[in-house]
Amino acid sequence: MYPWNFAIKRARKEFVELTVGALSPAGSATVVTVSGAADHLLTAGDYVFFYTSGGGVTGLDGALEVTADDGVTQFRVDLLYTDIVGDAAALGTTCWRSNASQWKYLLTPPSSLIRILDVTDGNGRSVDYALEAGGIATNETEVVVKYIYDVSDYTLMDAMFYQCLAHYLAYNLCDHITASDAKKNELHAYLYGTEGRKGILPSSRFSDATEDPPAEIEANEWVGARFGADVTNL
Repeated sequence: MYPWNFAIKRARKEFVELTVGALSPAGSATVVTVSGAADHLLTAGDYVFFYTSGGGVTGLDGALEVTADDGVTQFRVDLLYTDIVGDAAALGTTCWRSNASQWKYLLTPPSSLIRILDVTDGNGRSVDYALEAGGIATNETEVVVKYIYDVSDYTLMDAMFYQCLAHYLAYNLCDHITASDAKKNELHAYLYGTEGRKGILPSSRFSDATEDPPAEIEANEWVGARFGADVTNL
């Protein structure tokens, strides 16, 4: 409901590149054997993006659907082996988890993620992304995710948050325990405030927000033009 400072984390996530060691036919599919990885972590229904750095291979580049998981180092893709021209395994072919859309990479989100607040590149600039297929879809090979996480250590929680949580639980349980509208209204007023009186929840959020440094606004050509900057060479 609110990005409390104690509940915010950042994590650096990057794509996992798999080296294609061999390709073999399997009926209407192609078996891909990867090398240098303990587990490809792909399952049926995932998509992988293939890239051949050496050139001379056609039919394999792009995103293909995984049709079966044949073990930790092998999986099948929805592609006839005979449609591949050239020796992909000998030309530095790699692949990584992707999806069937405009996004090139599908990064694994942090395990304790509740809600993403921002996704940036290595220089702190926000990047385009989408939450899809249980991952973070983006065109960046590496990102920094700012997110709200599931806090299980209560000693990390803010003291004012304790009061907010206790009264929020009391407000939600009031009907079941007391069946008193008056008491529930009293708790609501204490939490959210009334005219002329600020509640504990907005007061706590204000105190939490004042602990943050001032936000910096990213400049671009539109902002520059607004303030008279020379944007003819941008």
